[in-house]
Amino acid sequence: MDDLASLSARIRRLEDHAAISNLKARYAQLCDAKYHHGALRPESELEVVARRIADLFTEDAVWDGGTRFGTSIGQVQIYERFRKATFKYAIHFFMQPEILIEGDNATCRWYLLEAATLLNSSAVWIAGTEDDHYQRVDEAWRISRMTVNLEFIAPVEQGWERVNLMG
Repeated sequence: MDDLASLSARIRRLEDHAAISNLKARYAQLCDAKYHHGALRPESELEVVARRIADLFTEDAVWDGGTRFGTSIGQVQIYERFRKATFKYAIHFFMQPEILIEGDNATCRWYLLEAATLLNSSAVWIAGTEDDHYQRVDEAWRISRMTVNLEFIAPVEQGWERVNLMG
């Protein structure tokens, strides 16, 4: 491989890495856009946000929330899942990505920390990881599989020290 081709491949890899990081950031922003000033948005706004979230996924994607949140297969089910209220409020923090890219496919494990208010108005901390698979579709990266691995959901006033860890 000549120097120009090698440089081009390295640049492509950096651009892919940035695009995948931006895709996950957009996912978090949209998940959090379901809420405004600590309350769930109106149904008409939830539908718009849910459509935008579903558009981040491939047509046949899998969103796997395990026994706690269930599994959605395909963009239609993912849309339906995100237009429903899971929480009264949430803000997601994804960090420490290890993105591995192979051609038009990639994987990444993200660490998750989330502050949320459950539907029963309990404030909780949520922690775990998300294992994502990505596919390049029409020159854009999309999520093809997302698996949520919860470590704990702990009431804020109790802390995580006294809860049963999941897993």
